[in-house]
Amino acid sequence: MHRSAELPTTHLARSKGVLHVKGYAGFEHLTSKDDVALTACSAHTRRKFYKFVETGSG
Repeated sequence: MHRSAELPTTHLARSKGVLHVKGYAGFEHLTSKDDVALTACSAHTRRKFYKFVETGSG
C-alpha cells in the first residue's frame, strides 16, 4: 500500500457529501469541486486544540 492520492481519487471520484478523514493530505483535492467536504476525526481535532492551548499556536 502506498500513500499516493491516486487511490482516493479513483475510488471516490463520484462521491458527494462529507468525507470523514484522518488528516491524510491525499484527500484535500477532492474538495476542489465543492461536492465533498472533509471532516476530521475528533482525535485529530482535539490534538489541534490541545496544541493551541499548550503553545498558543495551531
